[in-house]
Amino acid sequence: MVNKAGCFFAACLLLILSGCGRKVETPSSRTPVSSAILGEALSSQSNPQSSQGPLSTEEEVEETIQSVWGNIPVINLNFYDKLCLSISETGDLLYVDPNETLVVHNLNTGKETHIASTKGPTNITYGCINDNWVVWKQNLGEDSMADPNCEIYAYNRKSNKTNRIFKTAMDQNGNPISGNQPTPSLKDDRVLLDQVTQVDADKNYMIESYEYNLKTGHKKTIAQQFAVPKFGENGVFGLCKDESSNPELNYSIIIKRKGNQKKPCMKQGARIYDYATDGCDSVMYVSQTFQKGASPKETLLLMDLHLIENGVETLVRKEKPDYSNMGYSWPCLSKRIALWRYGQKAIAFDRLLRRTVDLSPGEIDFTSGFFTNNHYLCWSHMSRESIQADKDETDLLSIIRIDDLPQNVEHTVLEEAP
Repeated sequence: MVNKAGCFFAACLLLILSGCGRKVETPSSRTPVSSAILGEALSSQSNPQSSQGPLSTEEEVEETIQSVWGNIPVINLNFYDKLCLSISETGDLLYVDPNETLVVHNLNTGKETHIASTKGPTNITYGCINDNWVVWKQNLGEDSMADPNCEIYAYNRKSNKTNRIFKTAMDQNGNPISGNQPTPSLKDDRVLLDQVTQVDADKNYMIESYEYNLKTGHKKTIAQQFAVPKFGENGVFGLCKDESSNPELNYSIIIKRKGNQKKPCMKQGARIYDYATDGCDSVMYVSQTFQKGASPKETLLLMDLHLIENGVETLVRKEKPDYSNMGYSWPCLSKRIALWRYGQKAIAFDRLLRRTVDLSPGEIDFTSGFFTNNHYLCWSHMSRESIQADKDETDLLSIIRIDDLPQNVEHTVLEEAP
């Protein structure tokens, strides 16, 4: 999961905490979200442009990377001023070019398909892709962090048609209702979304999660007060208020729902900043804790990383209260790889070999985005030329095929990254 300016995490935090009963400051005079708006399927488009676009084969260089995994093949793409959003299990890379055009690049053939273009202040902040669909979110304001107004679209890769499947509802004054910026979770022909359905007099948000069928347009409610839903192998994960903790703590807990049954994935709640699933039953999440600083008026915000596998929770990384303000963020999870950001660096954990790999080695290198699935691991970073020229930009996208990773620890080298 990657998106501009970290807007997903701010949206998640607002949605989770306010939706679970926390009182927050919001624009005045709100009205409940109209479910009719969410049922719209508008703006059909066809005949997308195809090209051998900016990620042509001459810009694709296959090299090797030296790491804990040993020498393994890596594809490097020239990715200056581009935003990578996702990659499918079959090697279709979804990205946004400098002109805010949404593009699908096939790693096997080099063919590119232009899916959509945005105009004006609109910008694409999130996207996901499989063999049948491309789903993306467009923020309609100039500031994606401050303006909650967004739309979500789905492009059918078989029929070449695009439908709008979500639009932020407005209050009685024509202002977008804060907290209505869902991040879609895509599986087969279905998308998981959540929406604010009601805001009471105390400005507490009521949240509804639902499954949207991209073929039929049918919407099926999953649960109330169940935020940021994500697909599992045979159920749906989401965030609920932790009823067992002190209400003043505003703790959340990750729940897995299967039909009418629900089961907590955690022994106790936490202030959950963000979380990810591997599409099966494992979960990785970032928790927030507060600690007193050097002076009585100083409070430190610490962000720790947790991994839940086979029902067992492990504290993967604990942030040190050293005033570096780095923290762990952007969790991403597949069956083989766990990914996160520490400071500005991309870090990978091989779940099979139980080894950690620093994907942004060196003090200067940093990442602007990364993601993984069961077949690929991708991350953006600085080229050697950018590092030598002291340019503050990521201009390379590196891609590793999961099948190229070693299958046993004897084939690994070096020490674990800190």
